[in-house]
Amino acid sequence: MTNDELSEMATFVLRLSDYVDSPDDLRTMLEQTYPDATGDEILFVMLRALNLLSAEGAKRRLN
Repeated sequence: MTNDELSEMATFVLRLSDYVDSPDDLRTMLEQTYPDATGDEILFVMLRALNLLSAEGAKRRLN
C-alpha cells in the first residue's frame, strides 16, 4: 500500500475510534474495509492513528 493509502486508513481509524469497543473490533473493521491490507499494514495504521490521537491530546493540553 502507498503512504497515502495508509494515511487514509489512519483517518478512517480516527473517525471510528469513538464507535468501537475494543482494538479487536477496530482491527476487524479495518480488515473488512481494506481486504487487500496485510496484517502488518493494519497494525501500522492502528499505531499511526494512536500516535495522531496522542499528538492531538497533547496539543489540547498545551492550549
